[in-house]
Amino acid sequence: MTRSQTRSGLVASAIAVLVVTALSATSHAAYVTTNLSPSSVTTSQGSTGSQPLSVLSVQDLSGTSSDTSKAQRYYPSSGGYVGIFDFTVPSGLDVASASGLSLVANFYGQPKSAQRWTFQVRDQRNGGWVTVGYNDVGYHTWKSLSFSLSGDLSRFVTSGRKMQARLTTWSSIDSADLDFLAA
Repeated sequence: MTRSQTRSGLVASAIAVLVVTALSATSHAAYVTTNLSPSSVTTSQGSTGSQPLSVLSVQDLSGTSSDTSKAQRYYPSSGGYVGIFDFTVPSGLDVASASGLSLVANFYGQPKSAQRWTFQVRDQRNGGWVTVGYNDVGYHTWKSLSFSLSGDLSRFVTSGRKMQARLTTWSSIDSADLDFLAA
């Protein structure tokens, strides 16, 4: 093997190592998951229980547990329930380049077939509400629900870094509980 062939082989090997290193560096992108708890709830129809909003920051109920000290209850009036939850998006979080956004809730109440509770997120750009899911649960059993948002995710956040979710029912059959709500 000549000196020129050896040098060419070393250069080719060095280039191959650089390419592999660059590929492995780009394939280990950092993903950050951030749970945003609601900062306030406004009830325009029905009423909201007395537990503080802070109970929604920890999911700690499961099965048929009825520990009401760890959940917030939502009582429909004769015309139903409408509650709007406000979230503050931290300034360091770039929603426009986020790979995903979800609304997650731990729900307890009637199954959808008996009383439908609707989860919606406000489209801040168009001013409407986007339905993301329903209470697909068993009878009075805690169930974690996760609703993925799609499209341009920045449309769900105002320029003032606010996001809103809405919980509604048009039935007065029964109340519902959440022990966790996050965006």
